[in-house]
Amino acid sequence: MLQSKSREFGRLNMASAKFFRKQAEKCAGMARRTHDEDSRQRCEQLERTYCYLAEMEERQADDPDRRPAA
Repeated sequence: MLQSKSREFGRLNMASAKFFRKQAEKCAGMARRTHDEDSRQRCEQLERTYCYLAEMEERQADDPDRRPAA
């Protein structure tokens, strides 16, 4: 039973990671298209943040017993 819940939790985290990666791609695209330097920097920061969140979700999916650092 516990094993089943761990697998389910891992799948949910991977879905979240996929969402974060997709959002990061959108931010990267907006950064490339904008002509305003401030907007470009904000989009690039959002892209990095989404990538970081995706990585954290993937790590949690790999080891569901590990607690987040924050």
